[in-house]
Amino acid sequence: MKIKENSINEFGKNVSRKLENKVINNKRDHSVLDCIPLIKGKQCMYIVDWTQYKMTYVRGLESMLGYDKEEFDIDLTFDYIHPEDTKIVSRIVKGTLKNALKIGFKEDNNYALVTYRVRKKDGSYINILRQSSPWELDDNGFFLSSLSTITDISFISSNNKVVWDIYANGLDNGVLKKNIYKEFIGFFTERELEIIHCISRHCTSSEIANELFISLHTVKTHRKNIFKKANCHNRRELLDFCEKNGIL
Repeated sequence: MKIKENSINEFGKNVSRKLENKVINNKRDHSVLDCIPLIKGKQCMYIVDWTQYKMTYVRGLESMLGYDKEEFDIDLTFDYIHPEDTKIVSRIVKGTLKNALKIGFKEDNNYALVTYRVRKKDGSYINILRQSSPWELDDNGFFLSSLSTITDISFISSNNKVVWDIYANGLDNGVLKKNIYKEFIGFFTERELEIIHCISRHCTSSEIANELFISLHTVKTHRKNIFKKANCHNRRELLDFCEKNGIL
């Protein structure tokens, strides 16, 4: 399924438009989720019905993030992402949804995990782990709704790094991850990629300038932009980011 979009919000709405003629024949009972214990103020969960582009179940939200059910919608789940994390998280979300739409699910036990920062209603930010999985599927195994559980992990993670993983039982998970890697094509410019490759070889800024026939000032400017884009503070963090997102 090919979907063009300018923002993650627009992407989500286009996904919904592709599914709007689908009918959820095998509806699951939301009440079973009421039995799952949530840590008050630290966890919440919600279901997104992508055929209607709306939340059909929300629990634990107000005590954790301060938003009430009426104002919490799909657009807000994109808008409350920290600005420094948005470009990375949006690529992960797009790749994950494209996988779900294209490949489908053969068995249970499928999930997508991602850590990032979100804005609470009071304006403060917390680090969260979002665990998402298909909730309702059509007869061919393609997802129509999804369940997400959000956990505040600020007490164990304050490094502000976006980290993700994806798993689908019965499928080639290497292929799933490569599909998400495709979303990172163009994340860095060609010149920035050249400099990253130099950095991976332990080249100094002066050596990079000589190798690429550019000024030392230009190298330093590119380096600053590279680290800012990846939200990294040193060489090891940068290379780790590039490796985990299929850039290197």
